[in-house]
Amino acid sequence: MDAQRSGSVDISVIIASRNRAGLLADTLASVGAQLTGGAFTYEVIVADNGSTDGTWALLQELSVRFPVPLHPVRELRPGKPHAVSTALAAASGGIIALTDDDVAADPGWLAAVWRAFQETPADALAGRIVPAWLDGRPEWLSDEAMRHLGTLGCLDFGAERFMANTYPKHFWWVGGNIAVKRAIIDRFGSYDVRLLRGQDVELYQRYRRSGVRVVYEPRAVVHHKIGRDRLTPEHFRAWYTRMGYFKALQTPWQKYHLVTIVPLAWYREVGGLIAAWWRAGSAPTPQRFWKRLGYECRLRRAAAQWWHRLRWWPRGWAAAFARRSSPS
Repeated sequence: MDAQRSGSVDISVIIASRNRAGLLADTLASVGAQLTGGAFTYEVIVADNGSTDGTWALLQELSVRFPVPLHPVRELRPGKPHAVSTALAAASGGIIALTDDDVAADPGWLAAVWRAFQETPADALAGRIVPAWLDGRPEWLSDEAMRHLGTLGCLDFGAERFMANTYPKHFWWVGGNIAVKRAIIDRFGSYDVRLLRGQDVELYQRYRRSGVRVVYEPRAVVHHKIGRDRLTPEHFRAWYTRMGYFKALQTPWQKYHLVTIVPLAWYREVGGLIAAWWRAGSAPTPQRFWKRLGYECRLRRAAAQWWHRLRWWPRGWAAAFARRSSPS
């Protein structure tokens, strides 16, 4: 492990929250009850992201009697990236553990995080996130449907620990349960503050491109609370449409985009999605419903990406012209 700074703790838990005082109180109860076995120390930093529901008063009250150091901070600029950035400035841990305000952490969550960093060469960690159904699980929402639709903030790649670069299939992480060495954040940065959606994916991809070693630790478990409002077709459609905006923002402009608007791969992807959506119409019921919904949502994301790129086309022209005019 990297040397700790003077007066620091081993792990800083960071939670960003906005107008979820009730859920946050339950989350903090589980985070404050972690079993350390004397192996490590930790603190909790909660960034109140402009709440108007009594969140700040709750944090002030809890900070007096919390079982470990609890540091509330305020960040009025909207968005998790801004909130996390402000919390990082107050964090002293050599490991930064990120979770959300609508989870319940297993008592051994942080102990599993700590062991994983001691026992592997990892620089960052993705933990397991399992669903906690507040209103029951819909009959049609099988495990396969959850993987196909996404957006529910869960992650489960099985019961065995592995390094992400050795995993034979596509791997990702979810911001409700990740941990990163502070030295890595200092070197490669945290969330892109321009992004209000897709920030976890962007951070993971940036870290992997930079050679950051990521471990999947299945024993680091949190339970994500999922209510009825997140299980409607309208929720999935809206979420993917918003993702299209941020995907457009993340795509660098190339000169040929002044003609094509988006990368050529976009057109191939859309063609494949239309074909998949059509084929899903012959799938057995209830698979037909969620398969078609999943492909429809991806088409909505692609359409939103194209539309926003078209809106920003003059910026792309200016950027391409500036590159062409700049001295070599």
